[in-house]
Amino acid sequence: MGSFKYVLLIVLAVVMIRIDIVFNLIEKGISMVKSDETSKPDDLGQPSVIVRSDRNVNLTPREKYLGIMASFRVTPVLAFREQAMGLFRKHPQMFTEKLDKDLEAQIYSWRDLVVQNESEVPLYLLDLNSILKGENLEIIRRFFSVILDLNVDMFMNSYVRTKDGACTVVTMLEAAVPPEERIPELYERQGILEDYIARENLPAEKKLFAVTCLTALKLFLEKEAPPVQPVDPPAEDQPATTPEAGTTP
Repeated sequence: MGSFKYVLLIVLAVVMIRIDIVFNLIEKGISMVKSDETSKPDDLGQPSVIVRSDRNVNLTPREKYLGIMASFRVTPVLAFREQAMGLFRKHPQMFTEKLDKDLEAQIYSWRDLVVQNESEVPLYLLDLNSILKGENLEIIRRFFSVILDLNVDMFMNSYVRTKDGACTVVTMLEAAVPPEERIPELYERQGILEDYIARENLPAEKKLFAVTCLTALKLFLEKEAPPVQPVDPPAEDQPATTPEAGTTP
């Protein structure tokens, strides 16, 4: 009888151990299921959903082009210029003949690039000069006149490649220049051209174009701001003359 109880206790102990093992397995299975349900792709370094900004997706060709210009302002390299031309070829109507203020602002933000003599700037402007029309083309022409004042070498090396052989742009100024400052600025430009022409060993073709620009500017100034004629001083009071001999006083 005693041995039977001993055997029974052993059997019960084995059964309890097996039950405990089964419960452990069940708990592990439940925890793995929960882990799968709660884990997110973010835990693996990947977003669960690709979120795209409606602003980026719905940009118009014009807005994309202005964005490229802003990038060029920061990094003036060939890649952005080529990207801009490629976009324009696909959407040639993104800029009409009507003045685009945002386009104008982007162009004039390149002033410091002109001073820094960034070589891609005039090339980008020549691209725009060949594709823009109307008031937007005038933006480019006016900015070339700004280049003449800021970097005469850049102007002479690049603007000669346009079809403006008469250098009519030489009389233009930025639209924002007040009327009372226009003539003084043009006279300053005249000095810049005269100094450029006076350089030694200036290539003949550049000198010829510079003389063309200077002549056009002088003719304009003579018409719009002729030199002031000196005013004759008032005649001093002359002493009374005495009558000649033989005449009646």
